[in-house]
Amino acid sequence: MNFRLVTILLVSLVTYVICFSQSNRSAVTEDFNKKLNLFYIACGEQDQRIEYTKKAVADMRAAGLEVIFNSFPGDHEWQVWRKSLHDFASRVFK
Repeated sequence: MNFRLVTILLVSLVTYVICFSQSNRSAVTEDFNKKLNLFYIACGEQDQRIEYTKKAVADMRAAGLEVIFNSFPGDHEWQVWRKSLHDFASRVFK
């Protein structure tokens, strides 16, 4: 199951979405922003997906989707995900 399908299914159930090392563009629905409190994408600065992820975030923003994007030093690895999860959690549990 790819990220796009999972995102569409989850939006009806949850109000927070986090994505580490995003690799598929997600579908944007009219009420996506209304249903989500936070849509967060993070990627390592040395990850081979970083340029694709930056473009995907820019495309989503251009389509009107409210996306929080952050990158951290590192590749496609646990240290990046740990920092991403900490950043995401600090936004959710403020």
